[in-house]
Amino acid sequence: MIPDVVAVTFHFPGARVPTAKRVSVIGSFNAWDPQVHRLRKSPEGDWRITIHLSPSRVVYCFDVDGIAWLDSADDGRVPNGWGSEYSVRYVNESETLDEIGQPSKVTKEGRGIPRMVHVR
Repeated sequence: MIPDVVAVTFHFPGARVPTAKRVSVIGSFNAWDPQVHRLRKSPEGDWRITIHLSPSRVVYCFDVDGIAWLDSADDGRVPNGWGSEYSVRYVNESETLDEIGQPSKVTKEGRGIPRMVHVR
């Protein structure tokens, strides 16, 4: 049986590192390989990718030209083994896209909470 997956969009504002040549999202879902999920740069200079993940706690960070960056819009942080942290995102089955195509989380009451998955 194939597990359910959820489309998850990761966004990295280009203004944070305007000279970036490559941005990737890395985590255990891709064996921490920056070649697997490279973000695409928009004409406005922001970076974005949508990948499909199983509902779970996702531990990740952005790799910007070989340097790790945390997501300031994450759901929390966990320590890594090197004295720093990784970002955490909780992906659940009730995530949907809102009316403008941004990821949203549906609450128990059925109202959407906008999800901003990007570095500020």
